[in-house]
Amino acid sequence: MTPRLVSAPPIDNPAFNDWQLDLTAGGQSALVFNRVVMRYLPLEADVQSLQQFCDSYLNLAPDFCRFQPVMPYVMMCVANYGSMGTLSRSLGWESQNELLFGVPVEWWQRNEKGDMAYRGVAMVSPFIYVDSGDSEASGRETFGWPKCHGWFANIADPWSSGPRDWRTLLSVNVQSFARLFASESVSGMELVRVEEMPPVSYSLYPPSMREEDSTIADLPRSALRWMSIAAHSMEMFAPKVLGGEGLSGLKGMRDFVTGMLHPSRGFVGALHANTINLKQIRDAADPNQACYQAYTNAQMQVKRIRRGALMGEARILRGDPSGGLRVRIRELQEQPIVSTLGLKVLDEIQDGADRVAELKPVMPFWVEADMQYENGETLCFRTPRQPWRDRFRQREGKAEPVAYDNSGSIGFQVPVGPFQFRNAKFRVMPLLADVGCMQSLVDTYLNTPLGEQISDRFEVYGEYAYLTVSSFPGVSAQIDNLGLWAKSGMNFLVPVLWYRDGKLVSAGLVAPFMFAESDIGVTTGREVNGWPTVMASLQQQPNPWGSADGPFASHVKLLDVQTDAMRVIGAGQEVDWHSVVEIGDGQALGMEETPSEAAAWVATARASLQGLRDRATVSRAGAVYMALANQITRDGLPLNLFSLKQFRDVENFGNACYQSVVRSRQFIRQWHDMREMERPMRVKINYFESLPIVKMLGLKVAQSAADGSHAILVPQRPFYLEVDLETRYGEVLFERVAERHWTNRQEVGSEAGYFSRTGASLDVHMAAALDDSTDMAGWEAGHARASERDDKIELLRVVATTLEPQIAVHEILSRQREADAAETPSAAAPVYRMRRDNAGSSYSEALYPAAGCGDLNGVAYWSPDSWPGEE
Repeated sequence: MTPRLVSAPPIDNPAFNDWQLDLTAGGQSALVFNRVVMRYLPLEADVQSLQQFCDSYLNLAPDFCRFQPVMPYVMMCVANYGSMGTLSRSLGWESQNELLFGVPVEWWQRNEKGDMAYRGVAMVSPFIYVDSGDSEASGRETFGWPKCHGWFANIADPWSSGPRDWRTLLSVNVQSFARLFASESVSGMELVRVEEMPPVSYSLYPPSMREEDSTIADLPRSALRWMSIAAHSMEMFAPKVLGGEGLSGLKGMRDFVTGMLHPSRGFVGALHANTINLKQIRDAADPNQACYQAYTNAQMQVKRIRRGALMGEARILRGDPSGGLRVRIRELQEQPIVSTLGLKVLDEIQDGADRVAELKPVMPFWVEADMQYENGETLCFRTPRQPWRDRFRQREGKAEPVAYDNSGSIGFQVPVGPFQFRNAKFRVMPLLADVGCMQSLVDTYLNTPLGEQISDRFEVYGEYAYLTVSSFPGVSAQIDNLGLWAKSGMNFLVPVLWYRDGKLVSAGLVAPFMFAESDIGVTTGREVNGWPTVMASLQQQPNPWGSADGPFASHVKLLDVQTDAMRVIGAGQEVDWHSVVEIGDGQALGMEETPSEAAAWVATARASLQGLRDRATVSRAGAVYMALANQITRDGLPLNLFSLKQFRDVENFGNACYQSVVRSRQFIRQWHDMREMERPMRVKINYFESLPIVKMLGLKVAQSAADGSHAILVPQRPFYLEVDLETRYGEVLFERVAERHWTNRQEVGSEAGYFSRTGASLDVHMAAALDDSTDMAGWEAGHARASERDDKIELLRVVATTLEPQIAVHEILSRQREADAAETPSAAAPVYRMRRDNAGSSYSEALYPAAGCGDLNGVAYWSPDSWPGEE
């Protein structure tokens, strides 16, 4: 029975916001892959299991498209991409290794006339592993490929230890848990291993009957394998010869076989022309649900087959169709390759709590080719507010919630929470920045996409950006407590004020640059909340205690953060792993400032500190901020993080198939520790056009490298924070799918606004702070001492706009220090101060005079009350 379909409105996707870099022109061009070497290892599989997989993963929209397996085999492919880039311009290129398990399927699609028509053979790959973070993110978010990060190990040849030992050709590791839901840490585990028999030997002495040694003992086994292959071929092709269309007929079989044998296309071209994916986007408000789900097809064009051959030809000629290869797959709970695809297991071993299946390929071969990916097509899509549809029509009926499909390698890749982070540790480094640059970034990132349709606006709050380095020793979830998946990360944060209809609602943060060590952390941040997180390595530097400098060494590099980056974009450079940010002291990072740079930096820092102290004095910032901190910790006000979540459209890479503005929420449940870091800190940021951190944030540089390779920045009053955090599901403020008009999904709730509370009264501490604000700039005395709640809320808004978070840093750290060292007179430790050695690593009296400096625990400092003399 033909389903009831009605005409669908036209699709009008918005432009993708390339806020970080202008890559739209390059993103719209084809992807080019040169000298791709693909090794195919066909693995026998159960047809019924493959059909069940197709029904559960691919046939969710049978009114629009249907799929069924072509043959009882799964194509395991190990590929090395020599170079990957774009066709339109040389933005840059990178290489990668990839492991995938592909299922050849017949593809039927409803055409414009409304008929279900045969489209050909396609490949669906539910399990894919790559060693490139960029490829993983773009594949998942543009095409829907379920890519996970894999580590391709370098294997030592065992020839020196035993010339007759099996040789390991490939080992792929993934981040996994020894046991799920057991509060264990994520760690690297071997998922797939490919091994090769030793070469055929006719002179082995003494003779051996082992399969890898004997020239006779493996003949019966090989005969059985060939008989099994013949039986599978009959099972696959006999019913199709008697059938109808597609592969189900003589014409379809002829076209299929001709396509495989044609020299210009080859086996690869016939099976990999079309790649089908279930593209999904998790809903930030409930990550168990999908806010967008689509079937996409991306066609890979084989431009040139350079060469190819069978693998293990000598053993194949002797009757061993495996070519002397075997595949071992660890059946991890979160990566159930064998059971999902029904792979035929020859043997299995128990490795701890895991079952390792041993399989043998059939007629393995390799191909080297040049290929090209054009823009794809969206076969059909749906959202919780719109039933399945394609470009012509949609399914009649009411839209329903869309459950996120966890089949394949993405099953446990994104834990959904909510989460509790116990003893979360943060090292926070305030960095002076240009307000104009930060506002331009926020405008490009959030305000411009919202445009004139939405009244919400975000304004930069203060003249500091905050570099945070975090570590999470304890993670738990309220539901499905997967394990300790979070490790450590580094973020650059910009404080913002959130306005709606011109009225201040709340404050929060925007994070334009985020780095995480955990693959699960990267995908969770990107796909749930829309955070621009990338994979990185946070390398802690060795303790210098045993070095030549001795246990009291002061010149120490503390952290080195590395990730994929390019020095120059548009020059055809390779994307490679580079050191992006280093943290330590000046001399450890090679700081050699010139007098002019140092003097300019001192003037900038002094002016900032003077301005902070003056604004705090006028608006009684200490009392207001302490009261607000009390509300955040006691009354459950959240720490807000605003982000633009977007996924590219597979048909036009310059457009977005989905966009939303998300407010992520973190709640401080308990404070454990907060203190100022005494060590004089330096931050070295290396310049990369693909990561324009200094430029986009307008960070104030203390010293630049002569060759322009890096900048040195000096944090002002860096501090350490240890708290228990709780993260809840996010709130989707606005979203748009297949249209340019934003839909409002979330009104401002009672907890959202620091400055729009709906309770009966304000916090008593906040009220007292406002009542004592007798000298507010821009306000009449009657307003300043107003007793009505609404007037106080309005007054609080005005107080907030005259302050900035760095004032709270000075106020809170100074009070904490005085509480920890009550014997230190407050007069000797002014609240607003800067270390003398934070002005530079040199102690030149002419450049950094000590006159007027105070002393606190042996550290010389300056304050606005007693500046040192000019040079």
